[in-house]
Amino acid sequence: MAWTMVLALLTLSALPAAAQEQVDRLPAVNEFASAHFDLLTTLDIADSKAYVYGSGTTIRPDRVSMWVGSNDSDKLFYYVQVGTVTYSNDGSGWKRADDLPPGSSNSVSISDQLSQITEKANAILDIGAEPVRGTPAEHYQIWLSGDRLLELDNNTAVLDDETIDLFKTATYKVDLWIGQSDGLLHQQNVVLTFPERTVDKTTTPSVQLTSLITFYGFNDPAISIQPPI
Repeated sequence: MAWTMVLALLTLSALPAAAQEQVDRLPAVNEFASAHFDLLTTLDIADSKAYVYGSGTTIRPDRVSMWVGSNDSDKLFYYVQVGTVTYSNDGSGWKRADDLPPGSSNSVSISDQLSQITEKANAILDIGAEPVRGTPAEHYQIWLSGDRLLELDNNTAVLDDETIDLFKTATYKVDLWIGQSDGLLHQQNVVLTFPERTVDKTTTPSVQLTSLITFYGFNDPAISIQPPI
């Protein structure tokens, strides 16, 4: 969340039928020092779909080790981040990069990140109790219009007018599963949707990017993330 991880306008009548209760804020979310995670990212463009899957570990605030695969390749890609230094391996050996911008590491607490999002939210919903990997959790959902999502981005000054107009049509939804007893973030699912649109007689297809990450094995003392080279 630091991760990472932007996007018409939502009215209450547009909210999904599954919504049970609108709330003013999320409950307090506790921080974890380290965790294991699984991830699945899908990209839907019109009728085509691509996906990336993987697993890894993180030590907050700025260490990550993971592997990822995709539906269009039988190769696995390995990635390690230690502070602002990243290491990648596509099967041909490790390569180091020192160009991760300062501030790109996951230095902001999870609770602060969520506070920034909820302050701009069009709606916050309590969907109800849903366990994650057998752990009792409460499912919350946050909706933002494209306009409000742009307000979260400190780099809008470098975006051109066409990109800004595109993002204004987007819808941004974040689902969170927060442990009922431990207050930890057990799962999050982020969905960014751009509708089909026509500009100057050119039609671009709808696009939906979904990123699901599940955390488990919190504060495992066996987790260690070191530079691979």
